[in-house]
Amino acid sequence: MSDTRSFGRGQMEWALWRAILGTKWNNQPVPPIFLTRIKRLLEIDRDPALISGVEKPPKAAYALAPPPDASGESSYTLADAVSLAIALDLLDAGFKQREIVFRMRYLRPDLDKRLTAILARRSPSRTPTKGDTRSFIVLGQVEMSELYPGLAKRNANYPILLEPVFCDGLDALSRYLATLMPLQRRVAALIEIAGIAHAVAAALDQAPVIRRGRPKN
Repeated sequence: MSDTRSFGRGQMEWALWRAILGTKWNNQPVPPIFLTRIKRLLEIDRDPALISGVEKPPKAAYALAPPPDASGESSYTLADAVSLAIALDLLDAGFKQREIVFRMRYLRPDLDKRLTAILARRSPSRTPTKGDTRSFIVLGQVEMSELYPGLAKRNANYPILLEPVFCDGLDALSRYLATLMPLQRRVAALIEIAGIAHAVAAALDQAPVIRRGRPKN
């Protein structure tokens, strides 16, 4: 069964900071710049121009989280928080904010479907002696659009995103990469999502209720 709980903005931000820091967390307050990064990602996600004119719109209405309700209250599910954590990991890897949200809009339905199964398995360990519970996403993108002239002509204002591939465990990832490289593609971005999903879930379980002094968004 999926987790149907909801959390406040402050709880979500606290949990993300703790989860992303991992063992380096020592009850440090969340830095303002970290909050700003989250705020900017959410603002981009709610911009109707993000997918205006795309040939194949994504199925998800939002990549990260819906906007506040009519009363101005914001609430976030576990899936929302995990999606934001992955977006922040991509930001840390050097992806641009708008590119991240655009890509996450297409990824979100598959992430939601897989999250329950990922959390039902043990959290990944450094030495997976009892089975590898890591889960990977392989992301591909074409910058040299001349390699795909037909697609480039139809999507002139958007990056050419290749279909993401999910691999459960390092063996499955190795098999996929063996078919991909070096002949078909030689460049791909890789992100492990099981570790951060478990970390976010654990942090949300401990997140204190945080009263916010600034407007909700």
